[in-house]
Amino acid sequence: MSWGGLGTFEIKTRKGQEARNPKNWKVALIQHNTDPWKGGNRAYEKSLNILMRLSSRAAEEDPEIIIWSETAFVPAIDWHTRYRTDRIAYGLVKRLRDYLSIQNQPFVISNDDGQLVRTDSGKEIRVDYNATILLI
Repeated sequence: MSWGGLGTFEIKTRKGQEARNPKNWKVALIQHNTDPWKGGNRAYEKSLNILMRLSSRAAEEDPEIIIWSETAFVPAIDWHTRYRTDRIAYGLVKRLRDYLSIQNQPFVISNDDGQLVRTDSGKEIRVDYNATILLI
């Protein structure tokens, strides 16, 4: 497995507009080549271990940002931090947050999320949605 290498991109403006302070970024794209949706918490843990290992290796090249592929980490970060309905999933989220808290680069992670919403009848239901999270 590889972390995908480094690339650069330049922020451009619309055609005809003058570029203001164009900047090239050194970007690390992390592709862990597993299907974390298969296997539950055990698969989530395996994926997290791979993602952290590849990200740490990529960080040695000093990228300005690290980006994980879509839904590379499955447990909903905000949901499990807020509601803690699954002890194991919360433990994985905590490991991820602890890991990210000591990194020097910002991370972009696509992740599902949800909130408890009270219906008109007073029942609480979980409403799910996708999110892309920039963790600085």
